[in-house]
Amino acid sequence: MKHLSDLQAEAQLRVDRIDPNLPLQSLLRHADECDKLSRSLLDWKRPDRAFVEHIVALEILVTKLPAHKDATTIHETRGSIHQVHRRLQIDLYSQEDRQRWDDVKRTIKDENLRTAASPEPPSFTVGSPNHRPTTSDGRLGAELHFEQAPPPSVGSTTSRNSTIMSAVSRGAVGPNGVASGRSSPADFPSSPRQKPPVRPKPEALHGRAAQANGYHANGSISTDPLSERFARLRPSVSTEPVVNGVPNSRHSGTFFIEDSPVHMPSPSTYSSAPSPAPTSRLTGPRDMPNGLAMPPRPPKLPLNTRFDVNSMPTAPTAAYSPARNMQTPDNINPPRSSARSIVGTGGRSNSIAASNASSHAPGNDARSDSYFPHGGDQSRRAIRRRSVNGPVETAITAEQLFDYMSMYNTLLIDIRPREEFDEGHIYARSVLCIEPTALRPGMSAEQLMDSLILSPDDEQRFFNDRDKFDIVVYYDQSHPDTSFLRKTTLAEKERIFKILYNTLEEFNDSKPLRTPPVLLQGGLDAWTSLLGASALRSSNTAEMKTQKAARPVGRVPGASSSSRLYIQKKRREYNPLAPEEERSWMERARSESAAIKPTVPEEIEEGDEEESVPIYRTTDDFMRRYPEASELERQSMVSPPARRTPPPPPVSYQTSMPSIPSRPAPAAPRLSYSGAHERRNAAPQVNRSQLQEYIPPEEQARNQRLSRTGLINFGNSCYLNATIQCMNATLPLTRLFRANLWDQYVQRNNWKSSHGVLSHLYANLIQAMWAGDVKACRPTTLKKFIGRIKMEWANDEQQDAGELFGFLIDILHEDLNGNWSNPPAHILSTEEEQRRESMGRAFASQVEWSRYTKREKSPLTDLFAGQYASRLKCRVCKTTSTTYEAFWSLNVEIPHSGAATIQQCLQSFTAEEALGSDDKWKCPRCMVNRDATKKITITRVPPFLVIQFNRFTTKRGVAGKICTPVDFPLQGLDLQPYMLPPPTPEEVANCPAGLKRDVDADVSLKPPYRYDAYAVMRHIGHDVGHGHYVALCKDQGRGCWRKFNDAMVTDFEPEKLKGRDRLQSEEAYVVFFERDGGAKY
Repeated sequence: MKHLSDLQAEAQLRVDRIDPNLPLQSLLRHADECDKLSRSLLDWKRPDRAFVEHIVALEILVTKLPAHKDATTIHETRGSIHQVHRRLQIDLYSQEDRQRWDDVKRTIKDENLRTAASPEPPSFTVGSPNHRPTTSDGRLGAELHFEQAPPPSVGSTTSRNSTIMSAVSRGAVGPNGVASGRSSPADFPSSPRQKPPVRPKPEALHGRAAQANGYHANGSISTDPLSERFARLRPSVSTEPVVNGVPNSRHSGTFFIEDSPVHMPSPSTYSSAPSPAPTSRLTGPRDMPNGLAMPPRPPKLPLNTRFDVNSMPTAPTAAYSPARNMQTPDNINPPRSSARSIVGTGGRSNSIAASNASSHAPGNDARSDSYFPHGGDQSRRAIRRRSVNGPVETAITAEQLFDYMSMYNTLLIDIRPREEFDEGHIYARSVLCIEPTALRPGMSAEQLMDSLILSPDDEQRFFNDRDKFDIVVYYDQSHPDTSFLRKTTLAEKERIFKILYNTLEEFNDSKPLRTPPVLLQGGLDAWTSLLGASALRSSNTAEMKTQKAARPVGRVPGASSSSRLYIQKKRREYNPLAPEEERSWMERARSESAAIKPTVPEEIEEGDEEESVPIYRTTDDFMRRYPEASELERQSMVSPPARRTPPPPPVSYQTSMPSIPSRPAPAAPRLSYSGAHERRNAAPQVNRSQLQEYIPPEEQARNQRLSRTGLINFGNSCYLNATIQCMNATLPLTRLFRANLWDQYVQRNNWKSSHGVLSHLYANLIQAMWAGDVKACRPTTLKKFIGRIKMEWANDEQQDAGELFGFLIDILHEDLNGNWSNPPAHILSTEEEQRRESMGRAFASQVEWSRYTKREKSPLTDLFAGQYASRLKCRVCKTTSTTYEAFWSLNVEIPHSGAATIQQCLQSFTAEEALGSDDKWKCPRCMVNRDATKKITITRVPPFLVIQFNRFTTKRGVAGKICTPVDFPLQGLDLQPYMLPPPTPEEVANCPAGLKRDVDADVSLKPPYRYDAYAVMRHIGHDVGHGHYVALCKDQGRGCWRKFNDAMVTDFEPEKLKGRDRLQSEEAYVVFFERDGGAKY
């Protein structure tokens, strides 16, 4: 086995010979082939050759691809190039891959020590002009033939690579299959040892025998290859001029073609006149004559070695850049690269030449024996963890920020003086103030972090964790747009904005943002105009800053996972779709839907046990199902066929009475307590008639037979399969997508949605499941798109099915949300909150529901959305403050041991609890932090209630699961004890008449609140990252339950299940209930 350094040098030679002008796809294909070949060689027990192929693949990915002229196009599209590049990054940068190649390297070192192998001395440089590889017998490398090697099969790359690599491992062939000058017949063990073929004498030597002095009889110079090699090795002065390391053709009998091993005679060889003998006189440039008068050289200055070492200049920091110290006007941004960096990147800026690929080998700790040299702190240099494929936003409106703050982890930066910030700033969890006087041209993010040393600790933590936020938004009082990014002459405010933008985007190498910073259009004025003055929050950070300046300060460490300041996990990621990508997904969805024909179920006869789409194997089966007309006539004469009475027309959960006409809208919008403008926007709304939609009897839920199609598990996707099956068992939701009714509600301009892509893909899957032509479907496209929206779902690891349900419902709701373009309800002032507290909670919840549905209204809110009230009560003055929140599902706690019932879990969910010392509430009446109690009350129940048991826990960083069985009834779950009590007569008397009519007509607020279970999602395992999900769904049409275990589908009766097989076992995770007592869809 070769020495490790020889293997590294061989790989480097191969990389150096790669043409940098090759197409990007060819480079990726070359790296991919080397990566696959390295893994195959490991299986063949050839670690040395595998190590070479691995280094070549890694070097191409790290050095060649980032320097390619088309490197920036890798992440612009999601085509084959991006997929190959991403797969290579995963393969070469994974922890498993690092450990594997560390073991391979250790194996090679041990083998070198065992065999006492030493590095080979360098012989030549591949690619140099005088490189002419030769064999051991003195012949030119170009004369090597490989006829004795076994020919590879046609179209086989592996056999050819194996032959070349075998020769490379013995030094016979170079990295690219070129002879290296150390070939022998034993280099190819598959062929027998044979005599070398007889070579004819070169034509240049015919009739010209060489003399003893090295000249031919005709006077030309002898061209013996061995003599030439020895002549080039002599260090003495050459007797002939040398140009670029090659004998000058004007004074030699041989000339050479650069980079060509072909040895050709010169025209002087064929001349009849003898060539003059070489002389010792040199040609070319000469020294200047000594007779010219030249000024004397100045004397050397004495070197003073006595000085203080500390007085010498210190070395620049790692973040130093000559471009930042250039004297440029304040309104002109410093260049992003110096002259040296421009030369090093071929004229491109550093940002273009940069790559997401790491500059060091996986697992390399910069040891001296490592192949990759130590690069200082570059190995720890942060990179952007992901790129935004959609259009990069530089500015957003106040409406978008309002939605982004609830969807993403958002950091707000207020660029105003500290006094103005304390008077009022946007009320957000993560907000900090950067004063304009702290910003200087060309300053880095680290320097800005140092300038915040006197800021509050929370603000320092926020800025220190700037790379963990999905989006960073900056604003001032009223700045309108981002035109300062394109201007050269800037006003004072524009100059401040540009300095901050460049600091966060250009000079933020240590912790780069996930996305470029975004400006809030209109600033604080636009936010106040949208939500009212109550949306601002005052503070006293200026006083805190003064107190902090009086004591020693230092950098505040980042927040830990147990800190309240830690960034909370959101359902969404800021990763919008690009227009081209959206069109590609829509085209894919349309192509899939074209192959699926929506099926309309037939009317189900009682006792019919056949499939929805029967398959008739023989003619007799078909004739029994469809007899001839004579048979029908004979049967009708005996007894008339029984007719089934159609069921009564359905009644919806929605209000059946038309609303009372309101007076005309005022000329100017007027705000009421509800916060809704009485004059709506001109944006088109989804107008639906107050009349009930007619649903044919065969399509009603009680007559529907559930599909028996399973879903294939293709790599820990059971959590997706179980969630889809439970959602499919929600028959009104299934009918919405099965009959393509969703297309009437889709909102493709909603920035919170998937622009209808997810709805289309979900509809395709539901229609394929109900087609009945296959036993199982593979939801590949749906899973890929879910992973595109949120990277967490893209891997093949086990995920939380309960979290996925909330994610899917949220996206589908936004796709069909017809009220998304309405302005949000304004934030209530203190007086308005007090007025709301004085109302009855039954009426206040109705007003808050109207405020919620002002921007959130879709078919999914009609099915799954409910509401609960969270009331805080001061223990001193008994003042209360109530917050009303909508929910898609109820997450209830369960005991860690023993057994429990769902009634006990709901009782614990709605019980009054005391807040801890860390969660003291600022009482609006006492105006100080007080001890308080908190109580949750369900104020509105949806037609379909989803209850999730909080089984998964994390204790000291270790994931676990609570395996407590929870008993719940399959029929008749009563929520009356946990609901809001009816209003008192006094509350009814003080309620406005119109509001009272709305409450009386809303069936969601009327008892009884009884529910029947129709689906159970079961988790089998010990924690959220491991285990298996199974869906157990009720088939209302057949009156039985069905178990969906991925592709396996079986029927069962719950009454016959015992022990752990019961629906109410410790494996029950999410339970789906349907409200009873009302009409079915």
